Amino acid sequence: RKALMLEKNEESLFYAIPETVWDKIFSTNFNSELTYAQKVILGNIEHIIHSETKKLERIKSNIDNFDYSSKLLKDYIDNDKKIIFITDNDNDGSVSQAIIYQLTKVLPENKKKNVLIEYARAVNGNNSRGFTYDLVEHIAKNEGLSKDSDFLVITADNGINSRPEQLKINQEFPNVKLLITDHHNPE
Repeated sequence: RKALMLEKNEESLFYAIPETVWDKIFSTNFNSELTYAQKVILGNIEHIIHSETKKLERIKSNIDNFDYSSKLLKDYIDNDKKIIFITDNDNDGSVSQAIIYQLTKVLPENKKKNVLIEYARAVNGNNSRGFTYDLVEHIAKNEGLSKDSDFLVITADNGINSRPEQLKINQEFPNVKLLITDHHNPE
């Protein structure tokens, strides 16, 4: 508490907060980061917004095709087109699915029906690691999509060995857009 360098009038209010409440507030709302908590508690919101915005811009600048990908995703959501997320079935893939699930929670109910979240898996004996043509074909068929349907496939953490599969998908599904995200993939 002393590290927050509170004024006397602020200190009395601060000490009125029970320790258990303080612990929960600190860990839940501030990620147990004292500097961040100090800025929020003392009302330095402008500094927080500025620093968080700068951090977000740095992160965005390291993502290839961020603006294009964001616009494409928004267009498919706005135009009620099918979006299929395919993630790897390891820890990174599970985290990716959790993030995608958070996206679906903010979508209006009528838009959620167009978002499908799948794990990469073997289909028709195709054991290639990552997403495959066979998997996309299987999902498309189950969703009532034809080879001429316009839908978006976004992958997360499973593109490194999937280049031949990407080419096959592009050839067999000419209207499908693929967004391949893989921090290991140099493409």
